Amino acid sequence: MQAHDQSVEIPLARRIPPAAAGQPPQGQEAQWQERSADRLQERPAAAPVPLPSLRPGERGSIAYLRDGDGKKVQKLMAMGVLPGNTIQLQATFPSVVFSVDYSQYAVDADMAAAIIVTREPARN
Repeated sequence: MQAHDQSVEIPLARRIPPAAAGQPPQGQEAQWQERSADRLQERPAAAPVPLPSLRPGERGSIAYLRDGDGKKVQKLMAMGVLPGNTIQLQATFPSVVFSVDYSQYAVDADMAAAIIVTREPARN
């Protein structure tokens, strides 16, 4: 049996219209500016970050625990470091000190990096 040679034609890439390239369509500049201003006012949810990236005194909500080492995660859970709980960073040197509920803990940088938090807005 011989294999049949079938060729497929791939269409050339289409040209990007000006609106898709970040420029308003002609005659719609006012609407474009209004929509752009609305987008600037919408604030996306804060991205989760490792606990040591917070500043001392800053609070966050625990998003999840990075599960590289099962024993490390078990220790953190025993301390009350559970997703949804509020955590406050106290210090980052010589060890990472944080508080959860009414308890304060000091852990090494590796263990602290396993705690992923979402920053809470600053209180006025």
